[in-house]
Amino acid sequence: MIDPPRSSVKPSIVSCNAAGIQVFMVTGDHPITAHSIAKSLNLVTGPTQAELDEMNDKTTKADAIVVHGTEMTVFNEADWARVLSHKEIVFARTMPQ
Repeated sequence: MIDPPRSSVKPSIVSCNAAGIQVFMVTGDHPITAHSIAKSLNLVTGPTQAELDEMNDKTTKADAIVVHGTEMTVFNEADWARVLSHKEIVFARTMPQ
């Protein structure tokens, strides 16, 4: 079962990108679901860091990252700097607080 994004979302993202605005996705969805939706919206256009790690590709830095909400509860400045260095960011399994 999937709750698809509204039809206005993809054009809005294109407009934001054209204006130089970086769009993040923040959702309560599971990371796999969030990643899939982000790909369908062109928020994620290449492999994520986790996908490169799975391929044992140590030479390429991913432009995309999917971060599980529970990870953020223990982030320090270096963790935030690492995440925010990516061009395409998805925060999944987040809680309102």
